[in-house]
Amino acid sequence: MTVLSLFAVGAMCIVLSDDSDGAYTDVEGNSTYVETGGTVTFTLSGDAAYYYTASLLNSSGTAQSGAVSSSGTLGSTTFTSTTTVTAPTTAGNYTLSIVFYEDSTKAVQISTKAVPLKVVDPVKLTATLSNNGEIAMTISVFFVINGERVTDSEKTVTVAANGTEDVTYDYVVKDLSDSTSFYLASDDSTIAGKISGLGPDNTQSFYTSANDYTLIISVVSIVLVLLVIITVYIYRKPVKNFGKPKARR
Repeated sequence: MTVLSLFAVGAMCIVLSDDSDGAYTDVEGNSTYVETGGTVTFTLSGDAAYYYTASLLNSSGTAQSGAVSSSGTLGSTTFTSTTTVTAPTTAGNYTLSIVFYEDSTKAVQISTKAVPLKVVDPVKLTATLSNNGEIAMTISVFFVINGERVTDSEKTVTVAANGTEDVTYDYVVKDLSDSTSFYLASDDSTIAGKISGLGPDNTQSFYTSANDYTLIISVVSIVLVLLVIITVYIYRKPVKNFGKPKARR
């Protein structure tokens, strides 16, 4: 089971910045977290049909090619526009940078907006269903994570007679609790006693990136290196011959 660094938040991200006097611009998105390769749509708005440039920067400030449409203009009547960010395949901390200009000449800059975006590897959750009956059964199931039904995890699966079926879900972590639990459930009440592997009795736990093992591994590695150095030092250290008679003159 993959250990994640993190997942997606449904809160609006509103970033206020250095609007020039009398001007208004804004950037809103439906998520500040996205899985690798996933997409997030942002709405850009202002008080005029400003021209803008957009780029997705990594933690070193390097623009990610192809991650976001590079430029555009706010609508001439609504003064809004949308831009979609395609997350890189490498997890990490990124920033969506939007620069607003008076027009496409970019002679007058109105404002700069910076929206943090966390790109994470999803956790692959797996639950196994078993069919205790003599005929194949098709049911609708969904994952319950931390006691909450995950609607976008709903799917229909068929479990062969006297067989098993693995159900998976790529979960983008919504918070960084030390441990998280999940189980598979169904609204179908007719499967009682025929399909096993459902319900709270089959709860499983998994860990998020809040359990960052990187530091632990680093400390253990340093300790091992120190032990090796000490062992080599002791082995190669000259042994004094205490009590050995002095050589006769």
